[in-house]
Amino acid sequence: MVTFFEQLRTKLQSQQWFTTTLFGMPRPIRWALRTMYFAPLDFLDYLSGWKDPTAPPRRINFTGAVGTGLEVSREQLKQDLILMADLSPTSKVLEMGCGFGRLGIPLIDFLDEDGLYKGIDIVRSAVNWCSRNVRGPHSNIHFCHADIYNGEYNPNGRLKASEYRFPFGTSSFDIVVLISVFTHMLPTEVDHYLSEIARVLKPGGRCFATYSIITEQVKIRMAEGTASLNFKHHLGTHWLMNMNPPELGVAYDEVFLKMLYDKHNLGFEFHPGKWSEGAGTGSQDVVIARRV
Repeated sequence: MVTFFEQLRTKLQSQQWFTTTLFGMPRPIRWALRTMYFAPLDFLDYLSGWKDPTAPPRRINFTGAVGTGLEVSREQLKQDLILMADLSPTSKVLEMGCGFGRLGIPLIDFLDEDGLYKGIDIVRSAVNWCSRNVRGPHSNIHFCHADIYNGEYNPNGRLKASEYRFPFGTSSFDIVVLISVFTHMLPTEVDHYLSEIARVLKPGGRCFATYSIITEQVKIRMAEGTASLNFKHHLGTHWLMNMNPPELGVAYDEVFLKMLYDKHNLGFEFHPGKWSEGAGTGSQDVVIARRV
């Protein structure tokens, strides 16, 4: 019986075409269908006894990490930050768009008593889940909600991302992390967030952010129809997957993005991801910035 449930769950979980086809649908329908699709997987997890205690129910997980391998992906993120952003046990870390503990969970046993993690997300359910389930031995893992408007993830939010001030003092953090956050934000919002990132970073501190970056090679593949992601609407400095809501998927011109980083005295170290290099559907591009 367990084997049957495992096979059925694996089959449902592998249907990547399902989430892909949702992109063109209105948001209420898209989210309702997504919940209906993943609810049976939650039930199969329960029946078969498979349940990662550090993973939220799939039906409420909006981050895309709905399959197995969460522990591996979290550990990989931690290792990337050690290698690329000088993460250490004493680091003071801010994660904007923390989701369901993407970084908070692997830092539980990594940070020592001098380290600190602050996670912020605009989706209240994610913050509530993390506050209940993610705690460190030194009481230095914290989550808070920012009620920021986003047409895809928080359509009833009361604050504008382009005006939101991070609730921390100047030069408070060694590292700021944003995973798949700028892929859902528009230019004026990215511009403002970069100014806030530069403010809260300590001198020499680093920002680790992921993007979908449009290079000349990516433009050619999109024109040929061979790119793994299709940004159909070109608006000069950026591209959109969908006009309504525009935040569903946003890609940025490489030159424009570097200009924004320069504006805020942030370095710009571009690490192309698999999708940008034409090698797969995952792995967004990474930009490492050091505060000058």
